[in-house]
Amino acid sequence: MAAFARVDMNLVSHGVNTRLRDASPMAQEAWRKVKSFYAQHRFAPPLQLIPFTAADGATAGGVVLATGVASVIFVYLKKTATATQNTLKFYDDATDDTTAAGAIMAFDMRAASNEQIWADPVGKVLATGLVVTLHTTLLGTSDGSAANGCNGFVVVR
Repeated sequence: MAAFARVDMNLVSHGVNTRLRDASPMAQEAWRKVKSFYAQHRFAPPLQLIPFTAADGATAGGVVLATGVASVIFVYLKKTATATQNTLKFYDDATDDTTAAGAIMAFDMRAASNEQIWADPVGKVLATGLVVTLHTTLLGTSDGSAANGCNGFVVVR
């Protein structure tokens, strides 16, 4: 997978706004607040938008979204139309999801079409890369299925 490749914050913002067009007003407002914070207090740094699908997460071992050093500042997730539990996890790893200590974030998705957002002005620091995976439970390691997964994106700086 490719290394992180950041671009102008305005280009990323346009991509995020397009992806959030059908999202809840809360998700849209959360992104507006993050964008405003970075524009006013962090001098509009270059960012990267990294989309992923439920199929990416369901791949055995997870899918490497990008490699290198970065900080995750925003996450948006939308569950598929099933109510079967699946947990989307992010790992700080450049290869796969096999190192349990590499897990940095987990989102337990249970309700059909559930939407979750996460934002952090400092960001969750990644030392080696970003891997996305689906597991059947929050604490488990059994791979989840795309049918019960979620689509979404992350924004890194």
